[in-house]
Amino acid sequence: MVSATTVKGYPKIVVVKDGSRVTLRPMVKEDQAALHKFFSCLSDEERWFFKEDVTDPKVIEGWVKALNYERVLPIVAEVNGQIVGDATLHRRAFGAMRHLAKVRISVCPEYRNKGLGTWMMLDIINLAMHSGIEKLIAELVAEEQAAALDAARRLGFIEEAVISNYAKDPQGKGYDLIIMTRSFYHEWGNF
Repeated sequence: MVSATTVKGYPKIVVVKDGSRVTLRPMVKEDQAALHKFFSCLSDEERWFFKEDVTDPKVIEGWVKALNYERVLPIVAEVNGQIVGDATLHRRAFGAMRHLAKVRISVCPEYRNKGLGTWMMLDIINLAMHSGIEKLIAELVAEEQAAALDAARRLGFIEEAVISNYAKDPQGKGYDLIIMTRSFYHEWGNF
């Protein structure tokens, strides 16, 4: 099994638009409390569209107990010991879809519009290319994730599908899910 110390190229330091230095590194079990604090910085409205209730400490505990970098590689963005961003590369080890991977990224509000989300997406793209992934998939909720949609387009993702009224907010308003992909070719692994 791959461990945090064997994931090549980490930690990485990126500099965001305001000059802050941010460390990108694989998540480790010791990040449990910091991850819970990170997800608490996001608004209730934003967290509503997540697949799990990240305010529940048992959810985060489950993630850290089940760390398996070959299945899900979580990369955290850290400033002065505080997690300010989280990106995950979700892969399959077997079957007809093992050439695909999904990406999810969240950034604390005070680090948005500084380029951190773009740095994290570029890092996930690099990881995907070097791990033999042929197609990276991003699923984004229209309106709620407009900035992420724009960033994905700038980084070469294309819209593949729109599922109408896929998600509903607490008041029952429907939102479309936009599925975007970015394709890679094996020859790009040494780019």
